[in-house]
Amino acid sequence: TEANPSFDYEIPGVYTVRLEATRLSDSCMAIEEKVIAVSDIPMIPDFDVAFESCENGRFIRLQDLSYDTTGISHAVDVKWEVNYNGITEIFNGDNYILNVQNADEITVALTIVSSAGCISNISETIDLTEVFPGGDIITSLLQCVDDGYLLDIAFVNSDSSYIIESIQWTINDGGTISTQNGSSFEITSDAADLSVMLVVNYTNGCVFETEHEITEDDFLPVLSIGYDQNIDCTGLDSIQLEFYPVLTGGNMDASPLSYMWTLDGELISTLDTVVLLVSTTNTTLIGLTVEYTNNCVFTATEEFTCPECERDPEILVEIDCADTEKLIVSLTDTTVLEQGITATLQQWTVDGTIFNGPGMTFEMVSTPVEVEYLVEYSDGCSGTYTQTFDPDDFMVELSYDVEVLECLFGYGTFLFTNTSTFADECVNIESIEWIIDGQAYTGDSVEVEIILGLTVDVELIIHFTNGTTISTSDDNDPTNDSVNTLDYIENVQFDIMDNTGVFCGDSINLSIVDPDPNLIYNWAFDSEFTNILFSGTELIIEANEIFNGLVFAQAISDSLCMYGQSLIELDDEEIILVFDTPFEICPGDTANFEIININPFQDITYTWKEGGDQLIDGVDTNNPLIGIPEDHTEDFFMILCTENTAGCTRVDSVFFEVGETEDLEPFSFDIDSCGSLTVNFTSNNTFSGTSFWDFGDGNTSNEANPSNTYPSPGTYLVVLSDSSDVCAKNSYMDSIVVPEMLYISIGQDTIEYGAGETVIVNAETNGPQDSIIWCLEDGTIIGMGNPLEYQPANDIEEVCAKITDEYGCSDSTCVILKLREDCPEELSIDGPSEICIGDTFELMLMMDQDPAEFIFLWDPSECIVSGGDTHNPTVTATTDKTFSVLVQKPGLCSDTIVSFNVSVSNPQVSITTENGEPNVCLGQEQTLLVVPDDPDCVYTWSTGETGPEIVVSPEVTTEYSVTCINNLGCESTSSFILEVILPECNENDVYLPNAFSPNGDNVNDVLLVRSKFIDEMEFYIVDRWGNEVFRTTDQNVGWDGTYKGEECSPDAYAYYLMVVCIGGDDYFTQGNVSIIK
Repeated sequence: TEANPSFDYEIPGVYTVRLEATRLSDSCMAIEEKVIAVSDIPMIPDFDVAFESCENGRFIRLQDLSYDTTGISHAVDVKWEVNYNGITEIFNGDNYILNVQNADEITVALTIVSSAGCISNISETIDLTEVFPGGDIITSLLQCVDDGYLLDIAFVNSDSSYIIESIQWTINDGGTISTQNGSSFEITSDAADLSVMLVVNYTNGCVFETEHEITEDDFLPVLSIGYDQNIDCTGLDSIQLEFYPVLTGGNMDASPLSYMWTLDGELISTLDTVVLLVSTTNTTLIGLTVEYTNNCVFTATEEFTCPECERDPEILVEIDCADTEKLIVSLTDTTVLEQGITATLQQWTVDGTIFNGPGMTFEMVSTPVEVEYLVEYSDGCSGTYTQTFDPDDFMVELSYDVEVLECLFGYGTFLFTNTSTFADECVNIESIEWIIDGQAYTGDSVEVEIILGLTVDVELIIHFTNGTTISTSDDNDPTNDSVNTLDYIENVQFDIMDNTGVFCGDSINLSIVDPDPNLIYNWAFDSEFTNILFSGTELIIEANEIFNGLVFAQAISDSLCMYGQSLIELDDEEIILVFDTPFEICPGDTANFEIININPFQDITYTWKEGGDQLIDGVDTNNPLIGIPEDHTEDFFMILCTENTAGCTRVDSVFFEVGETEDLEPFSFDIDSCGSLTVNFTSNNTFSGTSFWDFGDGNTSNEANPSNTYPSPGTYLVVLSDSSDVCAKNSYMDSIVVPEMLYISIGQDTIEYGAGETVIVNAETNGPQDSIIWCLEDGTIIGMGNPLEYQPANDIEEVCAKITDEYGCSDSTCVILKLREDCPEELSIDGPSEICIGDTFELMLMMDQDPAEFIFLWDPSECIVSGGDTHNPTVTATTDKTFSVLVQKPGLCSDTIVSFNVSVSNPQVSITTENGEPNVCLGQEQTLLVVPDDPDCVYTWSTGETGPEIVVSPEVTTEYSVTCINNLGCESTSSFILEVILPECNENDVYLPNAFSPNGDNVNDVLLVRSKFIDEMEFYIVDRWGNEVFRTTDQNVGWDGTYKGEECSPDAYAYYLMVVCIGGDDYFTQGNVSIIK
C-alpha cells in the first residue's frame, strides 16, 4: 500500500504489475497495469558493422545484435560511442549510420540497458579493411593443353550481403593485355607471366580493387608416392609394403585415367596401388605416372630407404621457481612405448655427471647446465635428448616498444607496447601498469597523447600472479626510464631571425628563416606552448608580463608527423627602475630620494623636471635631495626622464605626499626575573625609520623590543625615539625603577618556649614592614606586620613569614616553635653497613637516656626478624635498605626518627663461551668465560682451576660450574653444559666446492678442503687427459689453479680425496671441480 514501494522477486520472469489508486474524497479509483521483466542475468552485448554506402564518403552501419539468453528482457536503451581519427560520436538507437571518412579503424563502445534494468557493455576496435566489401580470386585447372593450361579464373564474394553491380577484369598474359566482365572467365596460358587486376563495383557505391599474380602453385596439384611410415626394419633384409598415389595442393576437378608403376625403371603395374618386397639395406627407386581425364599427366619418384630405428623421447620438463636464486629442474621421460617394448638403458649426463633412471632433478644457480639423455630399447632402437638450461632464460627482462600513430595540433598519439620476456614456467602476468608523464594506464599496450618535443618519464610495472612486482624504475637501466618524442618523428631544424632592432621591453619583431610551406609555425613565450601567441612565419607583438627574454617557435606537420622547435633570446635594453611612490615627507624635512637601476650594466642619464623649490640638489642624478619648508602642506609631483646608451627612454611621474608628525605611544616594561637587573621593554609603535632606545645608563639599542641589564638597582630615565630622517615621530620618555633583590629572614631555626608563654618572632627584611604576612604550615594566617606575637596551640608548630613586592617577587622564611622538654639530645644507629644477601644481623640504637622510658617502632617491618619494639632488633635484607626507628616519649618529647643505610652484596656470575657457541667439535678447544668479570671475586671452577676463564677440550658433553666468592665472603655459583659434536666423517663434515675462480681478486681464488675433523688426508687433481696437476696432504694448502707455474685454462678437472677423521673413521670422495674466469 506504499506510494512508491520496493519488492524483491524470488525468481526471474515476466510479471504484470497492477496499481490501483483510490481518491479518499469521493472513492474514485484509477487502475494502471504494466508488464515488467525481472532478470539477474545481463543481456549479452553484440553488434555488427557493415559498409552502408561509399558515395560522397565512407558510411558504415552499426546495428545492435544484443540478446538475452533467458528470453525474459529486451533492450530499452542502446547507447553508442564511436572513436575514429580523433573524433568521438555519441548516439542512441538500435542502429546508426556514420561517415568514417578515411579512417582505417574505429573503436566502438556499446552500452545496453535491458528492460530488467541490467547494464551490459562491450568495446571493440574494428579494422574496417576486414569489413569492407571484397572477396578472393580463385584459379581452377580445367584442362592441360599443348601450349599450357586452360584455366578458370573467378571472383568469390566474401559477404553475400553486399550486392555486386559489375565486375571488370584486366588480364596481363606475358605482356598481352585483355579485359573481361563478369564473375569469372576462361583463359589458355602457360602461367609463366600471368596476372590479373580486378575492379568490383557494389550497389552501395563501394569499389573493391585488387591485383593478383597467378602461378602454377594456385591451380597445379603435386603427385607423390605414399606408404606406411611406421615400419620397423630391425633384423630384416627385406620388407613388403603397399605404395599408393598421393595428390596434394592445386585446384583441379578431374579423375585418374591410368596408372604406370616402375621399379628401378622397369614397368611393374598399371593398378592404382602396388605391393612390393623392398630391400631394407639398399635404396629402391619407385616411379609413378598418372594420367587424368582433363589430359593432365603427373609423375612422381620415391627413393625408398628403410628408416633408422630411432625414437625421439618425450621429456616432461618441470621447473620449481619458488627460490629465484636457485631453480630446481626436474626431467622425466614420458614416452609411450608400443606393447612389449621396454627401455633397457636410461642415462642422463648433467655437466659431465652421469645419472641413471627415467628421470632426474638438478639445481640451476647462475651458470648454464648442459643435459644429455640416451635411451636404448629392447627392440634395438634408441633415442637422444639434448638441452641447455640457462638461468638467464628464466629471468624477467623488461622492455617496451614505442610507435607514433598520428600527429595532430602539435600532439602525437604514441602506442606503448609491452615487449618484456620471461619464462612461462616460472611466472604469469596478472596485470600491467604504466605511468607515463605522471598519468597511470593499464594494459599490454596503451595509447598516450603527448606534446611533441617533450621528453616524458615512463615507468612500466608488471604484476605477476606469484605476488612479484617488477618495474623499469628498479632495473638499473636508465635508457628505459624516459622517452623523447623527437626520437619517433622527423625532427625539423630551423632558425629565427630577429627583426626587432633594439628591444626596449616593448615591440618584438621576429620571422622564420627559409620557412617550409608544408609546416605550420607557432610562437610562444614558453617551451611547452601552453599559450600560443600567433601562428605564422612572422611574429610582431608587444611584450607582456609573461615574457622573460626568450621566444620559442615550433614547426608542425600533422600529416607528415614532423616537428621541430627553436628559440631566440632577445637582449632586453628596457630601463627598469625601482623607487618608493608615493614618497612621504613632512614639513621642514629634507631627504634623498633614491632611484634604483635594476640593470647595473646600463649607463643611464637622469633628468628631473618640475618640482620647483622642492628639488634642492642632484637634478641630474638618481639620488636628488628633496625638501619642503615648515609651512608646506600640499602634496606635489616631479617628472623623471631617463635614457640609456642603447637609446631606450622612460618617463616616470613621482608622487610626493606631505605627512604630519605624530607622537610615539608609551612603552611598557617588566623585570626579566625576580632579583634580576635585566628589564624587558615592549613597544607597539610603527616607526618611520627605526626605533632608538636610550636606557638612561649609557646603553642604547635599535631593536623594536629590547632588553637592558642595568649595573645596579635604582631609578633610570628611558627615552624612545624615531631615527627616521623623514617624518620622524616625537620621542617618549619615562622613569623606571630597577628594584633590589627582595629578602626576609627570622635568623634562627627553632625558638623554644615555656608552657603558656606568648612567643614574639621578629623578621628582618628590605621590604615594607607592613607587607609581612605570618601563617602556619597549613596556610592559616596568624598575623600581619612585624614582629609577630603568638601563643602556640601545640607543643611544636612551624610559623612562616612572607613578603611580596609590586613586581610579584616574594621571599619567605620559617621557624619552629617548640615547647621546652627533657628529651634525648643525641640518637644514632650502630650496625654493619654492608652484608651478604639474606644475612641476619643486629642493629643498636645509641642514646644518652634509659631506653626503657621510650617507645620504639622499626621500619621496614618485613625486614624485622625480632625485637621490632626494642632499641636492639634483629633484622635481615636481600636488597639495599634504609632502616629507620621512630622514638617516642609520650607527653614530653616530640617524635624522633633516626635512619641507617645497609647495602647488600650479591655477586652475579654466569658462564659463556668465547665464540658464543654452546658446543665444541671433538678434538678442538673451547674457552669458557665468566660474565661479568667482577674484580672483587675469586673464581673457582669445577675442574679445580681458578680465574675468570679456562680452556677445555672435552671428549664427551660435560657440565662445568664456577663459584664466585667476593671480599665480604658472599658467594654465587653458575653451571654450563658444553656439548661435544662428534664427527660423522662424510660429505656433511668434509666439504669441497665444485668451482672456483683463480682470477686474483682475492675472492674464491684457492680451492681448499674444508672440515673441522680431518686428522689425515690425501688430495689430488687431474685434468681431462689424466695428468696430475696438483697434490697435497695438508688441509691448509689449496690449489691456486696453476700447473708448473702456468695458469690452467677454464675447464672441468677431476679430484680424488681420501680422509682419516678424528676418531679413526675413513672417508673417500671423487668428483669434478671447474675453473671459472
